[in-house]
Amino acid sequence: MTNNQKDGKNKLKRIEFVFQGKSYKFALNPEEYQNARPNRVNLTQTKGGAWIDEFGAGVPTIQFRGTKKKKNGTSDPTKGFQKFKELKDMIRSVYDRVSMGAVVPSSKELLFFNHTDGEYWVVTPTTFDLLRSVSRPNLYAYNISLICQRQINKPNPNDISNTTPLLGTRRLDE
Repeated sequence: MTNNQKDGKNKLKRIEFVFQGKSYKFALNPEEYQNARPNRVNLTQTKGGAWIDEFGAGVPTIQFRGTKKKKNGTSDPTKGFQKFKELKDMIRSVYDRVSMGAVVPSSKELLFFNHTDGEYWVVTPTTFDLLRSVSRPNLYAYNISLICQRQINKPNPNDISNTTPLLGTRRLDE
């Protein structure tokens, strides 16, 4: 299977997660995708005027949602559920990597590849929602929210011995 879709003119590339050497490629790109890039700025209004304190770029976030069909393009009615379960289990494994005071090695970081836009991040999931509806019983809808810790090609500023602390204060750079 290639990592492409077509829109009639161009090849569209897909979204992928990699965790502990296992890859999860989305069969279809999400229906909605949002990458927010906040700016850290404070506005203070006084009698004498307004003051703006600028601190540079904030921590980017990604939110996306989409659906998986029950059959997932096959005649097997369990195929879509199996693929959805794969995704859910991967995200839950990321949640389970944390133990009190533990340091997470780089090998346990969740990698997010947006091949369509050429953006690649080390991420932490904050939300994984399953949405089911009686009006659409053959679909598994999902909603995923991520915090972008840093771009994959950038070194971890906290990485002294190839590990990332999960607890306490840490710097999240682009």
